[in-house]
Amino acid sequence: MTKIEIIQVGLSILGSLGGAGLLLAAFSSWLGKVWASRILESDRSKYASELEALKAENQNYINVLGITNSTYLESKKAFNSERLASIKILWGEVIRLRDERPSVIIWLDMLAFANMKHLHENPQFAFARKEDFIKDLSEKVHSEADLVRPFLDDLSFKYFWAYRQLTLGLAQYAHLTAIQGPMNMPWYEDESVLESVKPILSSTELDDFKSEKWQTTVLFNYIEQKLAIHLKDIASGKNDADDSFNNALEWHKSLAKFRELQEKEA
Repeated sequence: MTKIEIIQVGLSILGSLGGAGLLLAAFSSWLGKVWASRILESDRSKYASELEALKAENQNYINVLGITNSTYLESKKAFNSERLASIKILWGEVIRLRDERPSVIIWLDMLAFANMKHLHENPQFAFARKEDFIKDLSEKVHSEADLVRPFLDDLSFKYFWAYRQLTLGLAQYAHLTAIQGPMNMPWYEDESVLESVKPILSSTELDDFKSEKWQTTVLFNYIEQKLAIHLKDIASGKNDADDSFNNALEWHKSLAKFRELQEKEA
């Protein structure tokens, strides 16, 4: 065999091997793409299923939050209706206490402490010396306001109870003065009177009351004013507006947190 023939055979062999290599490379590439496509399709189906499950779970959570929020608003509406009726009842009891206030209490303002002996000596005040004077007054000031206690806050009833106890405390002071004669201290220093107003007066207000020696009418009117302002805030929905805003804020925070967790999982 000549050199030329040997070279031709060699080139033929290399060409054959090169063609097979190209075919093998092409086949491998095609097979890789097929498996990659199948794997991708499998993963896509899996993630799509998980995503749908997350969407359904998210929607259920949103629905539950919506129902909870609607229920809260409806119950709040019904409660507010009862509370407005309760405000009217409580204020009506304050007016009734004012009307039932014994006239002898006014004389505590009109008579100087040195002249309190008139309550003991003057026949005009014989009614205040009766044994059942305090008992009868206690029955009169017995209030139905306790029936509306569940619908009003503690501060409303603090004012009301202070107003009622002040009425009884001043009546008791006048009653003892009418029976025994002048007491050892004026009414604004009497312990039962001070205990009645301490829960609702600030330290500054209490100091002003003592130093300025408020009249009984001034003290009663002051408590009425504080209670009226507080009840107006309740009736106007000022406190409810704050509660509703905070409730809505918490609702949106919960929803945002859930969506953030969902995005992280996805």
